[in-house]
Formats: sequence, C-alpha cells, structure tokens
Amino acid sequence: MPQRPDEDELALWQQLQSRHVAIVVFESFLFIFVMVLPLFGNLLVCYAVYRNPRLRCPSNYYIISLAMTDILQALCTMPLSVVFLSTGHWPFGKGLCYSSAITKFVLTKASIYTMTLMALNRYYKIVKPSKYQALFKKKFIVVTAVLAYAIPIFVALVSAFALDQATKPNPGYALCTTQIRPRFLVIITILMFSPYIIIGFCYWKIHKTIKMHNANMSWKTSNVQDVKISKTLGVTVIAFVCL
Repeated sequence: MPQRPDEDELALWQQLQSRHVAIVVFESFLFIFVMVLPLFGNLLVCYAVYRNPRLRCPSNYYIISLAMTDILQALCTMPLSVVFLSTGHWPFGKGLCYSSAITKFVLTKASIYTMTLMALNRYYKIVKPSKYQALFKKKFIVVTAVLAYAIPIFVALVSAFALDQATKPNPGYALCTTQIRPRFLVIITILMFSPYIIIGFCYWKIHKTIKMHNANMSWKTSNVQDVKISKTLGVTVIAFVCL
C-alpha cells in the first residue's frame, strides 16, 4: 500500500537528517561545485560581451538574459540549498522560505522562457529569414526578454499570496517550494510545458531546413555562422531539459 504524502515527506526528512557525515560532506561539496561552475561560466559570458563590441548586438540580449538567470540562481538560491543539505533542516525562517521559493520559480521559468525566445529567434533567422529583420528589432527583443521575467514573477506572486498556496521547505529538493493545489494544476502545467513544445518545434524546423540546404554550398557559406549558433543553442537546450 503506497504511503500518504505526509508519510513520504516524513521519510525524506528522516533520510536527510540521518545521513552519514561522509555523505553530507560529499553532497554539500558536489552542490557547491554545481553552483560555482555555472556562476563563473556565465560571468565569463557576460565579460566576453562587455569586452567585445561585436557581441553586443540585440540578438545576443537573450544570451545575456539567460546567463543572468543562472548567475542569480547561483547567488540567491543555491547557497541556501547548500546550507539546507549540510544541516538537514531549513534554518532561515518562513520569510526567506517564501522569497527563495518565489525566486527559484521565477529564475527557472525565466530561463526556459528565454530559451523559447532564443529558439524562435533562430527559427526566424534560419527558416523564415525574410521576416527576421522586421520582427526581431531591438525594442521587440528587449520587451520580450523583460516579459520572460515578468510573467513568472506575476504567476509566483499570485500563487504564493493571492491564492494562498502553501510554501514550505522540501527535503526532496533541498529548498523551499510552493505546493500547487489540484485545481490550478492545468494552468501551471500549460505554463511549464508549452515552452518545451515551442522549442522542440523550432529546432525540428531548423534541423529540416539545414538538412534540406546542405547540398547548396552558397546557402551554407552565407549562413554558416547562424547554423553554428543554432546547433550550439540546440545542444544547450537539450542539456538543460535533461538536467
């Protein structure tokens, strides 16, 4: 007979608090490594853009926005998880629990929404180049990059406060999470998974277009940089989804 959710949670708390010291040290250092590596990697991305004027084109704003979500997660939420893992409990109080849950949700969703915008950017650049310049102007890129943060901020604040969703430490994730009530699951599911459908469609069409034009040397030569960027971004998105 399956355990009830409260029993499952209790079992997770017991496992977290009864770990051997060696396991605590290993998990803590592993999490610190996972925190520090993307922090420095994304700081290098921002530094490269700062130092190289050629990289400051509007289409790269999405890349900077994505790097900022990773930097903010490494600075704002992941250190709290390290302490959570190390001590086996949440020592920061209810206020920080709420704010960290909101911050984590916002930054995670902002990442995937920004990746969606990057996929659409590559889609129009490769598949529909005639419409690219008319659509992806600087103002449009800035507005959509801001909306990638604004939408999850609105959803998180409404979920946590207006809808009075329960927010508490989650031993399974070593952070605070907001418990979604069943009647809101459909809306949250759409917000969470629709970007993956868009991304999958965009890179599928990009792959088909590149494959179709592979025999055309003039097309390959004139679009070699865009093709390389699209492939790199595609691999990045796949890695993000797998992790």
